Amino acid sequence: IKKIYQNEIEVLPDTQYWCREVVLYGDDIPWVAARTLISIPLLNDYQELLQLGNMPIGEWLFKQKLERQKMQWSLDKNTQRYARRSLFLIQQMPLLITELFLENSPITR
Repeated sequence: IKKIYQNEIEVLPDTQYWCREVVLYGDDIPWVAARTLISIPLLNDYQELLQLGNMPIGEWLFKQKLERQKMQWSLDKNTQRYARRSLFLIQQMPLLITELFLENSPITR
């Protein structure tokens, strides 16, 4: 894994995680920078997560039986960019998605 940040540690159970970072595009323009932390037990059960490449994880995620634990929104007052963080449980195993909506994202227009 890359670094787990303190604000992620505060919402995640103590286990090992695999980190996936992607930039998602719309109309060939970067819209979202996304970081997903997937618990190793979840990754072991769902190996297809390793094959997503740059596909949005939501296409896989919302086909699963899941429970959303927490969702947080924030706005950086200096850049006027929104961020969203969602904690999901799939078979009681955590998956944390953090999304930063970039300058050209429709949500920031």
